[in-house]
Amino acid sequence: MTTPNFESVTALVADASRTVVAEIESALKGLGLRNVRATASLAQTTQRLGETPCDLLVIGSEWPDGNVSELITAARHGEAGGNPFLGVVVTGPDNKSPDAGFIMRHGAEEFITPPFAAAGLLRCLETLIGSRKPFVVTSDYVGPDRRGGEGRASLIPLLDVPNTLREKIGGTYDADAATRAIAAMMAEINIQKLQRHVEKVGLLINRVAPDMMVDGVDEKVRTFLEELVFVADDIAHRVKGTHFDAVVTSCGQLVSVAKVVHKRNGVPKTKELNRLLDAAQAVMKGFAAATVGG
Repeated sequence: MTTPNFESVTALVADASRTVVAEIESALKGLGLRNVRATASLAQTTQRLGETPCDLLVIGSEWPDGNVSELITAARHGEAGGNPFLGVVVTGPDNKSPDAGFIMRHGAEEFITPPFAAAGLLRCLETLIGSRKPFVVTSDYVGPDRRGGEGRASLIPLLDVPNTLREKIGGTYDADAATRAIAAMMAEINIQKLQRHVEKVGLLINRVAPDMMVDGVDEKVRTFLEELVFVADDIAHRVKGTHFDAVVTSCGQLVSVAKVVHKRNGVPKTKELNRLLDAAQAVMKGFAAATVGG
């Protein structure tokens, strides 16, 4: 890197082991970072993320007080901290373990193992700056493209998200511009997530309706209905107060009838099944109309 400017980067180091925290904090400061904070619990990490927007989070994979994947997911969805697009590096004893793979699938970008030397952290920073993966949005995921070099084209948009780490190290960072860029990208992500949700409504209805007509309401169908309720509720939450607001009523109807059908044993009444299908169609048509009109 020709113009490091590491001193302007804000980093948060979080690990249940104070020894690991001290080791990583020392390595980052050895690279020139000056704004490095440290935490030793997930609750405190969430609090610190909310206090000051960070450019980089270096966080341990193992915690006695919670699940790191949930925190990363919350951060990526804008529910923990002011920068959903901060660089996320996970530390742990084994980057090939199933646990490591699970965490990486929840929005982390790099996984490093001991010893936590400055050289290894520098390689991570260089990747996050120079060859960061584009982000994708699915019904339940926001984060780096997870296809892992499979070579197949993405069926959903690839997003070049704001990268304050790159801007600060490159000397181009402007706080107001970064705030606007993050807000604009989160608005775009909200639309993308709505699109994925609406597509999922169609997929779930196509799965659940034929099964109910043949086998009735069994545990598999109930699982689909529960997912349908979650998705419809989330759509209503996301569209409220936007030009998609008319979809809220249809979502409420879909949730209501899905909950009624969920309680049934055997094949539901024809009128209930029709109401379920009509409500799902109303959600999809309402979103499509608002998209064209917006």
